[in-house]
Amino acid sequence: MRHALLRFMHLAGVDGIWCVPRPRPEILRILQTNERILQGTTKFGQRFTCEQQQMVTSWVVHNAERLWVRDGAPLAPRSRGGAGLLVIDDPHMAVLVTIAKRLDPQRPVIYRSHFVVHPDRVADPPSTATHAWDRVWSHAKAADLFISHPPAKTLLPQSVPRERVGYMPPTIDWLDGFSKTMSDQDVPYYLQEFGE
Repeated sequence: MRHALLRFMHLAGVDGIWCVPRPRPEILRILQTNERILQGTTKFGQRFTCEQQQMVTSWVVHNAERLWVRDGAPLAPRSRGGAGLLVIDDPHMAVLVTIAKRLDPQRPVIYRSHFVVHPDRVADPPSTATHAWDRVWSHAKAADLFISHPPAKTLLPQSVPRERVGYMPPTIDWLDGFSKTMSDQDVPYYLQEFGE
């Protein structure tokens, strides 16, 4: 959907970009497990450990410092050519909200929860989902707006102030080729292009 949104923004005259962090295979496995924890689909007892949290935070900060905070880059303060508005739409990248607000406190930052975080799963203090959500929320709460899937009462953790919530349904751009069939010749190309 991001590709389609960017095309739409450009057609509307908005100068927007989509920033993607440099991948690290060991981090990918942690991120996948953490998403399953937040969605309540993980194996019993699987946790997002403090060591894993630190690895993810270090990876995000490294990407930010290397790619996004220099003059003219998106996270740089607006006075140094940074973006006028930021949208952070991944739970693992929520630390970018904190970084963005530290660098330019008055710049609007939106945090978009791109998957459902069920309030009942993150309301029990000893649960693994609560532990993972608390880490996300510790950064996302600094955002000016929290975008969630509707309906709010069933799909929004209690810690999110309702007056700072906007709604966007999950979407797929059916014209974007998301589900198109690929030939046997296409698969190796895309695996190489996106680094598997």
